[in-house]
Amino acid sequence: MRGALLSVAVVGGGAWALHSAYFRVWPAVVSHPYFNLETVRVRCDTDAVGPEKIAARAGLYAGTSLWELDTTAAEEALERPTWVRDAMVRRHFPDRVIVQVEEREPVAATPTDDGLFLIDESGVIFTPEGRREYPDVPYLTGWQAAADEAERTMRLRQLLRIARAAEDAGIEVSQVHVDR
Repeated sequence: MRGALLSVAVVGGGAWALHSAYFRVWPAVVSHPYFNLETVRVRCDTDAVGPEKIAARAGLYAGTSLWELDTTAAEEALERPTWVRDAMVRRHFPDRVIVQVEEREPVAATPTDDGLFLIDESGVIFTPEGRREYPDVPYLTGWQAAADEAERTMRLRQLLRIARAAEDAGIEVSQVHVDR
């Protein structure tokens, strides 16, 4: 019985020593300049927003410890603008981060009182960032006049289906309008 108690005390004491050492060493590792961010490589399928602006939006600044970088928060910050379809932020130790941003591909546009908005293939309405040329896509109108959100969504999807069907049939369409 004494041997068992002694083993528990030694194992328990060893675990405590390891735990205590971890909390003394970890702050030194996290704050060591070896792990400070030096390089951010940005891959983005648009040139409307510069890589410096994308890195800043993600909170990626020189001197930030890679250990303290919250990649999930950085991705969420990058995905806030409506034109972003997907964003990925990956750490590469000891001092590099790779950012990949994919923009939405417009298949239609819709004019509103607030200006021209683009629509992607899944029906997401978005605004492009930066100065750019608008693509030659069909305009979808009439869907905004619906009484509620569900009806507007249904009309917009219907317009997208009609525009796609016309395109698939080789018919060039400049505008599709829906009403009651």
